[in-house]
Parts: sequence; C-alpha cells; structure tokens
Amino acid sequence: MIYKIEEWIRKGGRATLLATPLLFASLVSQAATSSSDNEAEGFQCPDFPEATISLSYGSRYKDDSKSRSELDKEANAAVNKALGPSDKFIQILARLADKAQKKTSQREDIVRCAIGAIHQWAEADSFSEIDSLTANLSYASRVGGIAIAYAQFKALIPQEQAEPTNEVTSVGQLQLLEETDPQDAEQEAETTSAKDADDLVDPESQSEKKTVQLPQEYRESTTTIEHWLAGLGDSIIHFWETDGPPMASKNNLRAWAALAIIQIGLTVENEDFIEWGLESHRVILDTIDPDGSLPMEMRRGRYALHYQLHAVAPMVTATAMLKEADKRNPQLYMDRLMMAAKFSLRAIEKPELVEEKTDKPQTVKSGLLEQKKYQIAWLEPLLALEEDPQLDATINDLRPLRNSKLGGNMTLRFHDRKIDKLDSE
Repeated sequence: MIYKIEEWIRKGGRATLLATPLLFASLVSQAATSSSDNEAEGFQCPDFPEATISLSYGSRYKDDSKSRSELDKEANAAVNKALGPSDKFIQILARLADKAQKKTSQREDIVRCAIGAIHQWAEADSFSEIDSLTANLSYASRVGGIAIAYAQFKALIPQEQAEPTNEVTSVGQLQLLEETDPQDAEQEAETTSAKDADDLVDPESQSEKKTVQLPQEYRESTTTIEHWLAGLGDSIIHFWETDGPPMASKNNLRAWAALAIIQIGLTVENEDFIEWGLESHRVILDTIDPDGSLPMEMRRGRYALHYQLHAVAPMVTATAMLKEADKRNPQLYMDRLMMAAKFSLRAIEKPELVEEKTDKPQTVKSGLLEQKKYQIAWLEPLLALEEDPQLDATINDLRPLRNSKLGGNMTLRFHDRKIDKLDSE
C-alpha cells in the first residue's frame, strides 16, 4: 500500500510511535506544509511505500538446482513481491538524494521530505522480523541502500560539534546482507527515466555545497534513524557470525552485507562495523583465482558472470567510500579487488572466459556498451580508485550511471565531484 507520510499518522501508525507522538506529528506536519508551500516551485514530497516490518520467504531457485541457477517462477515472484516495497523506497530515496544535490533551491524541502520518510521507517522498526534464512540473506542490501541515501541527506544538514552519544557510537557488533535476483536488475526498472535524467542536468549549480537549516525536530529524528541503523547492523553481523552458510559467507551475499555495515559504520562512527566490512572483503578475496574470477560465483552456471559482477560492485563501491574517509584494506587486498574488477571487465567483453569455466552460456550480454546502466554503475567508484582514461572515455556516452542500492547517481558522486575538485585546485 502506498501513502503519503501525513496519511500514516491518520491511520494510526505503529505502536512504537506512542513513545514520541508529538515529535513525529511535528515532523509530518512540517513535511506536509513544506510540500504544499513549494508545489508551485516544482517539488512535492512523493508517496512512499509502507514500512516493511517482517520478511519470510524461501529461495528463488528450484529445489533441485544444485548450482542455484534455475529460477522457480512462482518462488521468484513471491520474493520480488515481498521485497518490492523496500526496493521502491530505496529507489525514491536515491532519486531524492540526486535531486537534492542538483536542485539547490529545493534542497531544504527535499531533505525534510526524505528525513521524515526514513524516520517513519525507523520508528516502525522496519526489518525487525526476519523469519527465514533466505530473507536474512537478502534484506541487507536494502538496509545498505537506505543507509547510503540517509548519509547523503545527513551530509546536507549542518552538524553540531557535540560529542557523539554512547547510544549511537557504541551500539552494535556486526551485521549482514543479501543476494539479489539475477533479474532484480529489471526491477531497478531503470527508474532513471527521461524525467529523472532531466532532473540530473538541472542548470542550478551542481557543485555548490549549500547545507540546509532544519528545525530541531529533524535533527532529533536523525538520532532515531541512527539508532535503528546501528541496531540493524548488529543484527546483520550476528547472523553472519552465527548462522551464515559457509558458501554464502564467501560470496556476493557477504559483499552486500559488508557494504551496508561499512556505510552504517561511517555514519555512526563505529570502527568495529568498518573493520567487519573490511574483514568481509578479505574473506571473499582470499578465495580469488589467479585470473581474477571468484570461485563462489563461478559455481552459478549461466548466472556465474552476473554474480561475479554482483559481488564486485558492492566491494568496489565500499572501498571507494572508505577511501574518502582515509580507510582501506592492506595493499594485497586492494590488488586482489582490482584483479576481480579487471576480470569482470574482460569477461563482459568475452563471456566465453566464464563459459569455459561453467560449460554454460552466460546471461550477461557481450560488450560493455550493451549492459544496462545500473549493472555497470560500479565503474564510477572503480575509476575513483584507479584511473583508466580508456574506460572513462568508453562509458562517457552512458553517463549518468545509477544504481539505487549503491547510492543512486554514481556519476554525480564519484565522477563529477572528482572533476569539480580538480577544477577548484
């Protein structure tokens, strides 16, 4: 069910809101008023999906598919339906984050809208009931997508120079993440339509670092959001440390978990989270073959190359995020990550490199320019880690590259900001 934030209160909300009714009512009222007042200026706070509290579903694949490469159509549809609201939520947040960077005149209203929506999911205790193994393996990328979007909005709010509270910084140990449907791609829905593209080339200053002034209630709501994210981080890590399947603990699922945990760690300044994410990369990259292929993904039959790309994308993105914070793994693992990325690029041009390993034709089309934009959005953070003028020029006509679970407009975040920085030096 889709609804506006203000409608959520009229429907009674969730029991957890009883502790802070006045605060949230104020947030909703201000977001609604802001949306109404600024409709004439072109921004209206969009409808958001209802918060996802519980998830419980089985595998997308047929029971007798040992390589987990034969989709069960009914099971796949059930998983997509269960994850649909959270995927939609992330896509909306990613578009708003992109727009907030571009449209400085609407920035304050966009941030109010987004923070209010994320606060609502936090107050509802979203993802608090994860009741199946498969759900535990697949919801964390959604947590990561929300966390990355939130970090972008938070960066636009002036921060008080107060000591961080123990409640935020000491919460948690470690956490988990997910695996996406090989056809999840289709659900990313290229939600960058022509309309979205127009937003991204707005004539307003792209590089202007204008922060927004929000009422104290919004600042207080960030504490609630960060408590929620840190708690999810704990739950994710606990799952992987206690119940994570041996193979999944070394494949793309762990990589997506690491991305979520690293972003949460950066947001709440939890070094344990960041180290767990880096350790996860080391665990995965310790399995790498000399040619750069990842053995856990090469087991996936016709989806092997798809999952190679699906493992590399979150690791490259997390590594680029950490570089901005002057954090990284030892050089051995940086080199291995580059090996995996370069094998992925070679295999996109020549899928037979993977077909020789799997004896199966691959679902990934041959040729970099034949890929959907969200499938190769990780190339922007890759270029932020290591310059490659030829690759840069090759993907230039495809820009902007977007992937909501990686952070939205990856071109804006990693490529355009790099150009702006060089121009200002």
